[in-house]
Order: sequence, then structure tokens, then C-alpha cells
Amino acid sequence: MSIRQFIPPVSQPAYTFRPGTKIYLAGTSYAVEVYPTALRLYSCRSFEPEIVKEISFPGLGPLSGWVTFVDSMRQNVQIEGKANKGFVRYRIFSTEEGIFLKPATGMMNVAVNGIVMNVQKCEPLALADVRCSLPRYPSPRLLLGCNEAPNIDRIFETPTMEKVLPFWYQMADPTRNTMVAPSSTLFGSIVETIQKKERQLIGSAFVTFSRVALDGFFVPKRKDNLFLGYDMPVIPDEMLLTDLHPHICSMIRSLFLREEGSIIEILPCLPKELVAGRLLHETLLSGHHIDIEWRKGQIRRILLHATHDGVVTFKAHCTKAFLRPLLGNTRKRGVIIGEEIEVQEGKHYLLDNFSPL
Repeated sequence: MSIRQFIPPVSQPAYTFRPGTKIYLAGTSYAVEVYPTALRLYSCRSFEPEIVKEISFPGLGPLSGWVTFVDSMRQNVQIEGKANKGFVRYRIFSTEEGIFLKPATGMMNVAVNGIVMNVQKCEPLALADVRCSLPRYPSPRLLLGCNEAPNIDRIFETPTMEKVLPFWYQMADPTRNTMVAPSSTLFGSIVETIQKKERQLIGSAFVTFSRVALDGFFVPKRKDNLFLGYDMPVIPDEMLLTDLHPHICSMIRSLFLREEGSIIEILPCLPKELVAGRLLHETLLSGHHIDIEWRKGQIRRILLHATHDGVVTFKAHCTKAFLRPLLGNTRKRGVIIGEEIEVQEGKHYLLDNFSPL
């Protein structure tokens, strides 16, 4: 067994061919609405998203073969296509200083709120002077066996958990691990099914919320504007739109990993649809780093990197496992699930060969 088995595949950015797709800019309170020769920047701080900037590209079009790529791990949006003057590519990206637009193929004429300016290749143009929450590296990854290049349009026309959850899990600030109480909203229905550990209903609750409460690429909306028949509020009135993604991220995490002191519960509420998968580069509240892998609904491996000396206790639906420090002593020893395991700073510990209940 090798640590290499825990290394995720190369990221495959999602893409769309549909003009007017709204895309949430991960780590910010902004979203962008993308067209072949125009953009709209929205602020999601208020009850409803508000337009703060309108950007157009005079003389650029028409564009053929137009496509937009969304890389939520690197937090950038790339737009490209063939214009009358040749191939065009530009990017919208987030940094700690704000949100920027940068041409990648040559000088572009850019009109921001009606003011035209020339922007040179690789010269960033500031769109919003806001502090962005950048993900740590390596950022947490959720892999659920879907390796095809993700088409945003198809994902949200027919959402499934294995396609939606991995992208959603990359949206939120990983330092904000909070949960909310159930409420009489569509959002609250997910919270309730998770708290009751209703594994048969969790999948349909997430999929329904994705169809009703999201517009484009993870841009939240308050109302059932598609008139699918959901009279209840979609999102609690008191919840800011910028708080939605951290709460959803916490709920997704609680399906695979929960903590109480030094006790780490593995796969406490695994949905029936997600029979195999991996959760990688996750940081525990104690500071340790953990990777987990499961198959056929059962835990297969746990890789723990200890950041300090101490004890941990694993809780799972199995009786025992084999423990092997990957640095120093390589001898395996049997451990009973539920007993304390002493760990030392800087060492990796692999648990495998689990015996199911």
C-alpha cells in the first residue's frame, strides 16, 4: 500500500457554452455573469445579488467556439473563443488584493461601466478591491468517482451528488466550520435529514436544493424562480448569502467526518448513493491532517498526519484495523476501533484491513 494511492488526479475545470451563466467566485462575496463579449459583476452581500460593474469588450466580437472554464481550486474563470482578429483568451481571478481581469492573448479594449480603456496582455485590471479568502494548499478534495470533464449546463440540468458535491466542497472557506439549526426552509430540510442520519433521503435533499436554490455555477438565490412548486422559503431570511457556502461545506463534511474532542468519527452518515470515494487533505479541529478512502460503503483506509504529540480515537462501523506508522517503525499492529492511539508529531499513520461489524 502506497501513499501515492491518496494523491488526487489533475483538476479538471468545469466548463459551459451557455451565455449568461452566473458563476460564484470562490472565496469572495461576488459572482460574475459571463457572455462572449460582456460581463456583469454581482455583489452577493445583500438579500439579492446586485450588479456592481458592467464590462464589455468593444470591437471584440463576434466570437465563435466560445467557452468558459471554471477552476474552483485555483479560483479563476477563463473565457476564450475565436474572434474576427484571431483567438482571444482572458481570465477573471481572485487574489488577496481583490478581483481582477487579465487578457492572456493580447491587448484588449475594455469598457467598465461605459469607460473604455486599453488593457495590455498579462496586465491585470482591478474589478473589485476586496479581500478574498484564498484556499490553503493542498486544499481539501472530495473525490466521488466522476472523472469526466464537467459540463456546468448538464450538471445543473440533471444534478447528481457525485458531480455536485466535489465542486461545492471547494467553494467555502475551510476555516469556517459551522452548522445551523433546522428550519422550515428547503435549506433546513438538508440539515434535518443529516441530523437524523436519514441516509436514504440525503441525496434527494441535496439534489433538490441544487435545482431550486442555485443559479448557474453555485450562485444562491432566494426564491423558486423556476416555479417548481416549492412554497417554503429556499434559504432562511436571516442568512446572508455569503454564509451559505460555509454552512453547506460543513454539512457535506459531516457526511464523511465528524469530531468530538479527540474522537474522530469516520463515515457517520454516508449517503446510499456514494458507495465509493475519497476525502483528501482535510484538517481536523485538533490540527492533524487526514485522508480517508471507502469502497462499497465501507471504510478502506485512513491516513493520518500528526502535527503534534497526543492521542486520537477513531469511531467507525467496524471492529478493528491494522495500524502502521509510515515513518520509522513499519511494523503493523492490530488496533481495536474505539481505543486511544498515541501519535507523534511529524509522523504518518496508515490504518487499513478494517474488519466490518
